[in-house]
Amino acid sequence: KWSPGGFGGGGAIAVGGINAPVAPGPKAAAKKVTAVSVAASGEILWKSKLYEASVKKVKRSLGKDDFIFSTQDVPSGGYICTVGSPSFLVREYSSEGPCASKKLAEHSAA
Repeated sequence: KWSPGGFGGGGAIAVGGINAPVAPGPKAAAKKVTAVSVAASGEILWKSKLYEASVKKVKRSLGKDDFIFSTQDVPSGGYICTVGSPSFLVREYSSEGPCASKKLAEHSAA
């Protein structure tokens, strides 16, 4: 005979049941935030986009030598960066012009 307590007696079933959806923990939420390719200011992080597209293409994680970023100081001020890849790119790409920081120069080259 069936009873409201479920399995063999008068015990209560947990709220939500066995197959109830579970909310992701704080670590899962943090991973989603770090994987975004847009800065808090709304600026697109091109270096991250380059890595994401490459990982999707080759379906493997990337090594430190898959992309080589070379950043130089410009005598008139700022930085210029060149990115190359023996695995993915046919030629090297450079930033369009001097950038205010090394990080911005790398995004510009990507």
